[in-house]
Amino acid sequence: MLGFASGLPLALTGQAMQAWLTTAGLDVATIGFLSLVGLPYTFKFLWAPLMDRFDPLAWLGRRRGWLVLSQLALAGALVALAAVPPQGALQAFALLALTVAFLSASQDVVIDAYGTDLLPPAERGLGSSLKVAGYRLAMILSGGVALIWTDAATGSGWTWPEVYRLMAGLMAGAAVFSALALPRLVPLPAPAEAAATPAVSVRTDLQGFAAVMAAVACGDLLPEEGDQWGPRLAALLERPELAPWFGPGLDVLTEAPLIRTDGSTRRPDRIVRSAQGWGVLDIKTGDPLPAHADQVRGYMHMLHTVTGTPVHGALLHLATGTLEPVA
Repeated sequence: MLGFASGLPLALTGQAMQAWLTTAGLDVATIGFLSLVGLPYTFKFLWAPLMDRFDPLAWLGRRRGWLVLSQLALAGALVALAAVPPQGALQAFALLALTVAFLSASQDVVIDAYGTDLLPPAERGLGSSLKVAGYRLAMILSGGVALIWTDAATGSGWTWPEVYRLMAGLMAGAAVFSALALPRLVPLPAPAEAAATPAVSVRTDLQGFAAVMAAVACGDLLPEEGDQWGPRLAALLERPELAPWFGPGLDVLTEAPLIRTDGSTRRPDRIVRSAQGWGVLDIKTGDPLPAHADQVRGYMHMLHTVTGTPVHGALLHLATGTLEPVA
């Protein structure tokens, strides 16, 4: 069930949203640019320590509290997204889609932490496999069956807002399940210094988080560079060599988990399936490094093991605007 709840929102900011935007008449460059709303999945490590530190709903416990809160917030964000027409209020639509991705990434943090705390090491591989099975079933529903429902010719005649409201109802049901059916974990004892001076400990944790965020902002995206990224990305996504990765007619998986034999998972930025076969794209913002290509080759090998077909790969370097094929 937790795997299902984790996978359900992913396609709603990926291929399902791209299909909605296509039927709404948006151009390819705009659709490709909006695919970047999935970036919170990449940066969720930044706020994960805060979710590990605070109890939002103490009566449910730390893990279940965050889980119920994130799932209810996801349900509300999906309802809000369904109420906004992308062709008439694109900025509000993009902001809400980014909120859905942020909440979904936060839910993933909690689900991974809950599974680690609940299962002994010997059972984590099986638990991860079951979670990925639920994850994939949810993506089939939100990213595949939803397309059938909204097909004007052979489908059920649903509109995309109706689909998103249904998905919001499923997330609300997942929140009820998490609150009532999941076992409560034994709370871990607080560190001695936190127990002695809780106010100081909280202040220190928040200051540390603010310092990390400031370091990321200063190191990766300076204010004077921020205004340049929008036009740069829009121009980049219009280039013909990126059509196999961001063009129409693709089956796209953003941050989809690839499970290893030891039960751990890896999440490439973008997996696509087209008439040419399967492909893996990783997006980098820093200077190109040899290790980046090795990382993509690892993704390609894992995907080849799953599909049994050849897999092509590439690196997109945002800083230089270059697409580097990986063999």
